[in-house]
Amino acid sequence: VGRVHIALTADAAVDAVLDQVLAVSPLTAVVIDHSTTSPAGTAARAKRCRDAGVLFLHAPVFMSPTACRQATGVMVVSGPEQAYQRVAAALGAMTGKVWYVGERDDLAAAYKLMGNALILAIIGGLSDVYALGRKLNVSPPDSHQLFQHFHAAPAIDGRGKRMAEQNFDTLWSLAMARKDVGLMLDAVGDNLLLALLPALAARMDAAILAGDGERDVGVLAKANGWA
Repeated sequence: VGRVHIALTADAAVDAVLDQVLAVSPLTAVVIDHSTTSPAGTAARAKRCRDAGVLFLHAPVFMSPTACRQATGVMVVSGPEQAYQRVAAALGAMTGKVWYVGERDDLAAAYKLMGNALILAIIGGLSDVYALGRKLNVSPPDSHQLFQHFHAAPAIDGRGKRMAEQNFDTLWSLAMARKDVGLMLDAVGDNLLLALLPALAARMDAAILAGDGERDVGVLAKANGWA
């Protein structure tokens, strides 16, 4: 099965290459874009290909350079099932897991941005953890030892699922979590730059002012339109 793989750094670059690809007529190959792009731009490119009679898949990856060389990691794919079935085996050989999420053109792009948002939130959180550790005379390597014993994944699997279900019954109240953030900020002081904690404190204060202090800390998600 013929395939055209695209992996570029921005929507405009993908559009420019796609212009050249679609200039080849007739094009029987499946066009597979692995780039991290906007959902709106991805949907527009899918429509362009559909109008031109070309099969298009968006297949962004959660794969480091090392993972790419070792064919490990995760590839998220959306687009016509007909196109996916034609190239599924080839895509599977490129990565550790292929997750086909269906025919909605922009869904893989949405999941890619959500995944990267979580990765960056974790990186920002680690930056603040190491800053807090330094202020408390714990070196970054020693601070990292904490995560050999305390694993944060249950926060995603447990509280994250409850948040997605809009279940804010209290396990750890927002007011108590805000108290802990205050302890962290007091310990760090004003001389270090923090990535997340000050903004988190502000969001917590707003939610407490709105009357949610005794609900679970996951109620922070309520600010984005949930009941």
